Amino acid sequence: MTEKMEQLKQRMKEDCAKKVDEYFRQSEELKESGKFDIDGIEMLLGNGIAATKEVLIETLEEMMKQEPNAESNTDSKKKLVLAEKR
Repeated sequence: MTEKMEQLKQRMKEDCAKKVDEYFRQSEELKESGKFDIDGIEMLLGNGIAATKEVLIETLEEMMKQEPNAESNTDSKKKLVLAEKR
């Protein structure tokens, strides 16, 4: 992996860890407030899924912004092939 990809990977891990910490903080708040019922749990899960999805999308966008290297660039281009007449 390139250095840039390693940095993105590390940042993604850190961002996901923050979202997990936030998830457990919200879980404790719900328990303390007595709102740890089905509605609270659904809200907690929905927020956790949305937060994680956001991190994944942001990371993917960063990956796509990177300059492609020569090898992957040549593989991704469409090649013109002439059809033979029979």
